[in-house]
Amino acid sequence: MLERIEGILRSFAAADSKTRWVRRKVANRLARRPIAAAWREFMERLPGEQRINEAFDRRYGTDTAEEVPLVEAGVSSEAADRGNRMYRPLWEDAFHATLAALDMDFEGFTFVDIGSGKGKVLMMAADYPFSRIVGVEYSPLLHAIAQRNLAIYSSPGQRCTDLSSVEADACEYRLPPGPLVCLNFNSLDAGTLKRFVRHVEDGLESRDTPAYLLVCNVRHIGEMGDALDDVRKLRRLAVSTKLVVLGNSAAARKWRERDRSRRKGLEIR
Repeated sequence: MLERIEGILRSFAAADSKTRWVRRKVANRLARRPIAAAWREFMERLPGEQRINEAFDRRYGTDTAEEVPLVEAGVSSEAADRGNRMYRPLWEDAFHATLAALDMDFEGFTFVDIGSGKGKVLMMAADYPFSRIVGVEYSPLLHAIAQRNLAIYSSPGQRCTDLSSVEADACEYRLPPGPLVCLNFNSLDAGTLKRFVRHVEDGLESRDTPAYLLVCNVRHIGEMGDALDDVRKLRRLAVSTKLVVLGNSAAARKWRERDRSRRKGLEIR
């Protein structure tokens, strides 16, 4: 404790502007508060969400619920850091809320899940009318499990049957052409997420069809730090505490058209 206090005092003494130093410390403390609260909520919900995950596996005969440290899934320790070290399936209500935020018909769109793990998101996405669904996973073990899951999965509500898992590094993978919805659910650390966005934004912006990049965190997007601060060629279409929606120019036009239609509808009423 004394060492920490001494360190703080040395930092304060060395600061060129004492006022700016205090403001930055206060801002950092305030920024951590919602993340700490989100972690408490996350830990409280985790047992119930685990039961939901296990029920999904019982219903479809799949293997998605069990959490797996990435170092036990054929990934080096350094690479595991880039993937936030743990496989955990995305909560079902969070996934559906994420797609609902787009408020659109997915007919003709390809859906890509970056860091798709055992493939649960791919199977949930199959209940939407996507033309194709692809998972991108860098763990050989998780990719193999996803392939087995996709081979046996069948649901009465399934609307897309073209499901596949690709073993690849997200920062090297080339996203499919055409209309696109690409999801990243906390599967990349902040530095790798920044590299991924740089890797794809030129290609997304140059296409003349809508492309959406959804960055989701079931706790708080503040955990991403400055990962999206340098995005220049994609537009921020929506931001909430758990989701950032980015889109290319074509997607931004669609977004504006939808908003205009909504406003007209309200005027008519």
